[in-house]
Parts: sequence; C-alpha cells; structure tokens
Amino acid sequence: MDVLFKRHIRETKGCSVCGYEEETILHSLFECKYALQIWEHSEFTDLIMESPSTSLSERLQWIVASAGLVKFSEEYQLYNGKVRMNGPLTSVRGIVSWSPPPQDCVKVNVDAHLNDNGVSFGVVIRDDAGRALVAAVKKVNAKWSPALAEAGATRYGMELARRLSYANVILECDAL
Repeated sequence: MDVLFKRHIRETKGCSVCGYEEETILHSLFECKYALQIWEHSEFTDLIMESPSTSLSERLQWIVASAGLVKFSEEYQLYNGKVRMNGPLTSVRGIVSWSPPPQDCVKVNVDAHLNDNGVSFGVVIRDDAGRALVAAVKKVNAKWSPALAEAGATRYGMELARRLSYANVILECDAL
C-alpha cells in the first residue's frame, strides 16, 4: 500500500502477493490475480466483474446495491411518494388483470424505466396465491435502448429468483 510505503513501514509500493507494481485497496481486494481466484468461487463473481473500478467506495456501493443487499431510504421515499401519491392509491390505469402462476411456481414480473439519469429495473416475485414474496429495484447508470433495458430487467429478475433458490419460475414482462 502506498501509505505504508510512504511511512517506511513497507519497502516497496508493489503487491507482495503477486508482484503488481502498485498495491491499492482495490487491487488487494478485487484485482490481484489471487483475489480474483477467490472471487471466481463465490456467488458474486458476475457482480465483481461488472462493477466499476474507479474507487473502492463506488465499487462497494455498486456491489451492495446490485446484490440487493441494501435498499437506500431516499430511493424508497421517492418511490413511495410516486406510488402512493401522498395518499392511498384509489385507482389504477392500464393493465387490469394479472393471473397467478400454477401451484408450486412463482411468477417474476419485471419492468424497466428509462430517464435522463439512466435505467431502473423493477421486479416483483409472487406465489400461486398472488402474495408478493419479493420486490426489488435496481438503478443502472447507462444509456440503453428500451429493448436493452427490458432485457436488463429480465436478467435482474431471473438472477434474483435464482439467488433466492426459486426453481419453478414463470417470467412476465410488458416488452414485445
């Protein structure tokens, strides 16, 4: 680590494990060839490979949010305000029917939303009685086409169902 080298605690700035020229926290945790071997055996491999590598903070926030481990309160408050419209929801326009999946199955409903700040995914997983088992959202800082955004939402929904060990899944979305 550079700080340890500057304080004369270490003799070099390089990684003592793999020999890379400059050891950083990002390198030690995610980029060192030996750290990568460990990550390859975890359920977070795809998240690690897709995550931004500009800073430790950005990478950890992305991993935590992408893995569905945290729901940021400001996003929830914004979502809740839009859905509830500062009061109880009295009517819904648009699709008026939803059919539950067969017994011993779950239905994964996904949707994507595009705006100037990127793409947002929404997922709801329901059982055969129509009970919501899981609801999740994810924001991606990307400029995607509507078709790619829907594909991303589909992938997110199916990854979530897989992580939660749902074996019999029916996927439903509004994309053509």
